[in-house]
Amino acid sequence: MERQMSAFEIRFAPRENAAQDPIERAAGADPSIFVGDLCLTELEDRLAQTVRPTVRASAYRLAYWLAENWWRLRWEPERDDLDWRMSHCLAAAGGGDVWSALTLVGDGENVILRMRPSTATAIENIRYLLRDDVQIPVEAFVAGIDGFLDAVIDRLGTTGHPQTDLQALWSEVQAERRSPDAARWRKLEAIAGLDPDAEEGAFLDLLLAQQARTGLAAVEELLAAFKQAAPMALANLLDVPHRSRTTLGMPDIEPLRRRARAEPAKRLSRGAVYGGGEAPWQRAYRLADAARAHWGFEPGALSNARLVGALGMREADLTTPAPTSMTQLSVGYRDDAGVLTVTLGARPPTSRRFALARLVGDHLATADDERLLPATTAKTSRQKFQRAFAQQLLCPVEDLIAFLDTSNPNDDQIEDAAGAFDVSPLLIKTTLVNHGFIDRQALSE
Repeated sequence: MERQMSAFEIRFAPRENAAQDPIERAAGADPSIFVGDLCLTELEDRLAQTVRPTVRASAYRLAYWLAENWWRLRWEPERDDLDWRMSHCLAAAGGGDVWSALTLVGDGENVILRMRPSTATAIENIRYLLRDDVQIPVEAFVAGIDGFLDAVIDRLGTTGHPQTDLQALWSEVQAERRSPDAARWRKLEAIAGLDPDAEEGAFLDLLLAQQARTGLAAVEELLAAFKQAAPMALANLLDVPHRSRTTLGMPDIEPLRRRARAEPAKRLSRGAVYGGGEAPWQRAYRLADAARAHWGFEPGALSNARLVGALGMREADLTTPAPTSMTQLSVGYRDDAGVLTVTLGARPPTSRRFALARLVGDHLATADDERLLPATTAKTSRQKFQRAFAQQLLCPVEDLIAFLDTSNPNDDQIEDAAGAFDVSPLLIKTTLVNHGFIDRQALSE
């Protein structure tokens, strides 16, 4: 589980260098990156035989890379492909400098600063030392980048370089941020993994045309999950016949929904009510605990009968996949009266329970004007919230630890726990990893 901090700063001390380019000479620096008092760029210099917090590099190069990727750093969720890494891994700043293996992972609400140590090679005498994952609010991340870019541009101005490509690019980004229409479009491009004004972005108009039927947050979640295939995914979801959906009869649900909105929070554009500075799982756990108390669930495992009884549905609708379903994606549909119907794309019974619980959590936390509630594999704050809510509703971490009665369970004990709580072994492992009981490597075994 990532440590949470609230301050982010990129510092740089100007340093003379022998670069031929006058701008690079003026921008020579010793940059360092701090989260609170923690220095993420601490390194070993084998030639100087010392450990220091800074790398000798081009502040201009770093600033330009941050400005060029600002929208994607701000809004694009984590993906496992080269294009994402080129926009989110500091090593891609290039220019011949030995940048750190720092990856900037955002989910729309928080940013994880994922730092990994490096190995010094025969031609590289710099070795970064830190291994850490630190989470900060996105506002702190944006403020840190803004401050660094402004400082570099001011430095260039005072050394006789007021007009540079960096200054022009940063002015353009700031103008877009001030324009609601431009910012909205840039955000959608970024969520889809596109650079500004990419030709591939023409498909976004097809999605926005459906916004009135789905809600803007649904469009964003589908973009995060499917990128350019989002229009087709949305068309499939909207074509699911009503007979393939299950209506949830929850007449007493509004107190829980009001509780979700009573958080000391701000509303972000992904449609949920979020608390500043907290991780999605923390709010999800609180709401899941409140839901269990509201429905009178006893501690421990939650049976199908108790679950469907609280949600006002038949047990057969939970355990039996609908043969006419046209989607593998689990999704909720909310009408003007707030009635929720769901289609569960998952097939195994434990997966259907988990998908149903995700949609219930999303219904509790999502704004009234959202009509389509998708449960996807995207790593956005909203999907993280869904998954954490479902985990805590079906398998409260305190009850799981009590059941296991060990801080280092083996595979047989994990299987026993999965059977007892009627969830997948992967859910058990993920819960234990997230709470620091077992190593993350267990998820790949």
